[in-house]
Amino acid sequence: MKRLLLVRHGESVWNATRRLQGQADIPLSERGQDQVRALAPLVARLAPDLVLTSDLQRARRSATLLGHPEARLQPLLREISVGDWTGESIDALDPGLYQGWREGSHVPEGGESWAAFSARTGRAVDEAQAEGQATVLMVCHGGVIRALLDRLAGLAPRHILPVGPARLTVLGFRNGLARLEALNVTPGGLSLDAPDSTPTAWPCVLQPAQARRSLISCCSTRIARASRSAAGVSTFATGDPSMQPEQAGIPPRDASAGQRLQPPRAANTHPAELGLPGV
Repeated sequence: MKRLLLVRHGESVWNATRRLQGQADIPLSERGQDQVRALAPLVARLAPDLVLTSDLQRARRSATLLGHPEARLQPLLREISVGDWTGESIDALDPGLYQGWREGSHVPEGGESWAAFSARTGRAVDEAQAEGQATVLMVCHGGVIRALLDRLAGLAPRHILPVGPARLTVLGFRNGLARLEALNVTPGGLSLDAPDSTPTAWPCVLQPAQARRSLISCCSTRIARASRSAAGVSTFATGDPSMQPEQAGIPPRDASAGQRLQPPRAANTHPAELGLPGV
């Protein structure tokens, strides 16, 4: 396998109301279906040779909307089990415990540990690699993507922002080493917001030209060392610890509105515009 494409399912009915779902089988919302349809042309241009999907319906439906109704079900790609937190509102949980869970250090009663979850999702990648296909698409869940970034690229969950719905993350493989080529890409560019972001996370979408300058193309510890927090923006690794947000393509803050300016979205982004190297 030379490239692994990871797509989180579109917004689910529970995502829309900030409820934790874990392995509860919750359908996509109408908005979620539209999100996946918008991402489909970009995924198609990357031409996956093998398509796998979590067996939960929000991922299966997303795979179909991406143009892959034939996607093979892979139960190992299910979301992490959140035990007694299933169905709970994120806003009603203890903030410290929730943050600990996001960082992989807290396990809700009856839930799955981060170590077990990482090992499970890693087996799905091992099985896919054994099939010998160059480009593999996995339609899965935000937790799965974060677990694979941890397991394959050494990015601990506390160093990466939440993965938004219907967003593309890409890992490349060369000489046995995984490197992060793209994170949280939408049809309009690179996105730094997600439904389960902390309240201090500023929503931001980068246009393709900006995303090209900002995509992370180094691996594991270099990214972790380079990660920094800038003026209320979620930690974002640029690969250069001295780089200012504006240099990374993050729009300047609108002081009067108290948030970062939102650039216009661009449609039909071509992979080359995102700076992905050739397979």
